Amino acid sequence: MFSFYAASVFFLLLAPPAINATPLSVRTYDGILGGPCVDIIRVPSTSPFTASLEQLQGQISHRVGVQAPTGLLSVHAGRAISVDNSESQWIVFVAMQSCASTPAEVGLLQPQQISLASIRRIELDVYDPAAFDAPVTEIAFLTFRPETTPEQIEAVDDAIRANADQAIGSHPPSIQGNLVDHPGEFGIFIGWDSREAHAANGEQSSPEFIQLLNSTIQFSTLSFSNLRRIV
Repeated sequence: MFSFYAASVFFLLLAPPAINATPLSVRTYDGILGGPCVDIIRVPSTSPFTASLEQLQGQISHRVGVQAPTGLLSVHAGRAISVDNSESQWIVFVAMQSCASTPAEVGLLQPQQISLASIRRIELDVYDPAAFDAPVTEIAFLTFRPETTPEQIEAVDDAIRANADQAIGSHPPSIQGNLVDHPGEFGIFIGWDSREAHAANGEQSSPEFIQLLNSTIQFSTLSFSNLRRIV
C-alpha cells in the first residue's frame, strides 16, 4: 500500500500547505457539475476568529441547527497536523449532494473566517464518509506535472483507490478526485486505524507504483486529522 509518508522520500519538491484565500466570486457553479462534492475548508489555527477547535465546531453546529445549507450530507471538522508535526490548521470537510449547490461555507463560517480560509472543492461520483469517520484521516494534496496526461492521472487515481481498498488498517473507500477550482491538483483522503497503520502500509509500496508517482507528481503535501462528525 502506498503511503505519502513513505513516498515523501521520493518527492524532492514538497510544497508547504498553502493558506490562500479563495474569493467567493470565483466559486459559482452553473449546474454543469451535478454529482456530489466535498468542500475542503482550511483555516489557520492562529486565526483570531477561531480560538479553538471546539469553538469552530460549536459555531458550525449552531449554524446548521438554525438553517442547514440545502443539500448538506455531512460536516466533519478537526485539526490537521502535518506529517512532520511542524504545522497545524483547522480543517472542515463539507459534503453536499451536488456541486451545483451554493458553497456551504457561506452559511457555516463567519465572513472573517472565509477571508482567511483556503477553500477547495472535489466533485465525486459517489460519496461515502468512511474516510472521515475513521479514527485517523490521511489528507493529501498532489500537484501533477504539467506534461502529465489524463491517462496517467487516471492511472494514479485507480492505483491509490485500489491500494486503499486493500490496505490493512484502512477504512475504504477513499475519497479522492480533481480539485474543481484548481486544475492539475488532486485531493486524497483515506481513513486509517492509526498513523502507524498508514506508515506500515507505506513500506509495502511497489517500485512500479513509486515510479508512476515520480513521473507524474510535482508537489505533494500530507497531514493527518482526528476528525469529529458534526452533522
